[in-house]
Amino acid sequence: MENAWISIGAPVAVTHVYFFVQHSFINEDFVYLKEHSNIIRFSVMIVHIANDLGTYKRENETGYTPKLIQCFMNETGASEEEACEYMKSMMHTPWKKMDEEVCNSSLPESFKYIAINIAKMAMCLYQHGDGHTIQDPIIKSLIVSLIFQPIPYLYVQESC
Repeated sequence: MENAWISIGAPVAVTHVYFFVQHSFINEDFVYLKEHSNIIRFSVMIVHIANDLGTYKRENETGYTPKLIQCFMNETGASEEEACEYMKSMMHTPWKKMDEEVCNSSLPESFKYIAINIAKMAMCLYQHGDGHTIQDPIIKSLIVSLIFQPIPYLYVQESC
């Protein structure tokens, strides 16, 4: 996982979000971003796990590089079902750590909100399989619903 989270384009995409949200730029934030802030790290880990869970069957059949699921099966001898359950349980740790980082970080609230929503989007997109490359009617209806009937933003600072 240490190599996997950085090997996809998501860290760059999430880092770029910082420059597109309205806020005052602080030098400390640049150092934090340069070192791949934990908010970025944990958001991307969730994206990566959700992607692997949703795409591993199709990508395994087409000869893509091994996913976390195949690596876990090869290393432990676990069945496919056990490996999938383990990957699902792995998502709890980065969510918990990201929540802690969001509460303790001085980064702009808008940036933290987007980093959280990127992870949520990946979980939604891949919950019924490969919702990115395969046109799935369930995912399509969720996306259309989100665009035309957005969920209001309710961020409660007191929960931290």
